[in-house]
Amino acid sequence: MPVLTIPLMNNAIQEMYTKDGFYYDPYFPLFYLLRNYGLRYNEAAKLNLWTFSANNTITIPLSKGQTTRTLSVNTAMYNFIKSFYDRPDQLNFVNNSTASNIFSHYCPINPHLISGKFLRCHFLRHAYIKNLWQMGQTPQQIATTICETNVANVAGYINSVIYY
Repeated sequence: MPVLTIPLMNNAIQEMYTKDGFYYDPYFPLFYLLRNYGLRYNEAAKLNLWTFSANNTITIPLSKGQTTRTLSVNTAMYNFIKSFYDRPDQLNFVNNSTASNIFSHYCPINPHLISGKFLRCHFLRHAYIKNLWQMGQTPQQIATTICETNVANVAGYINSVIYY
């Protein structure tokens, strides 16, 4: 089984973005949030629980014992993300099974762990964390960025071996 390196991971994600229909797929906003902010599926899909503030900050309730994460973004990004929230039809129908199937449709590889567990939407969180690590952030800094209270979880993402 070939190991998925960070450059191969990034190439696969870039290839997803170039496939016909990806930007117009109703699930694009979900994949965008997972890829660019390292959110878990259930955090990104619950836009109705997000709080948008006038100063371009977005507060997101987190899962797995975490509290909230606040994103401070520029005005253009704030308006882009808020446009998902302002269209409740956009993500209200999202479910993990369908999202996984659509992810598989666009993703040119079949990422999985040695255990055989396939990574679909969660692959984007792995990629986000591995890229932060490659850019020189420590596990503690990454944990702070993604509001993860357990640094060992971050180490698990960093050290995970993904096959394709």
